Amino acid sequence: MWFVIYETPDIREHALKFCDRIAEEEKSALVREMNWWSFSLLGNPMAAGDAARKAAEADMVVFAMEADGDLPEKIKLWIESWLNRRGEREGALVGLLSREERPQSMAPFREIICGTSR
Repeated sequence: MWFVIYETPDIREHALKFCDRIAEEEKSALVREMNWWSFSLLGNPMAAGDAARKAAEADMVVFAMEADGDLPEKIKLWIESWLNRRGEREGALVGLLSREERPQSMAPFREIICGTSR
């Protein structure tokens, strides 16, 4: 199962193309189910609990979001909740970051966090 967390509808479309491309390349039975969860939906306590359970069981967790800024506090808390449930289970964590094309002297915070998770 794949679990995709997305920040905006536009970024969701980008993530959908990414997931379709990976599934096509892999042609694997591992992609039986895809779960899509928005940042705003994870703010709902009932939905967040169900999402944490599913993310803990996922083979791949994808974060599709803007590169700029910090993660909302509710998303940070949610990440902690599913990581604690995951235990030693193997899987992949993917960061799909959308950013404006502009010269920057330093990588945005979210880019640093996703880059160190690999």
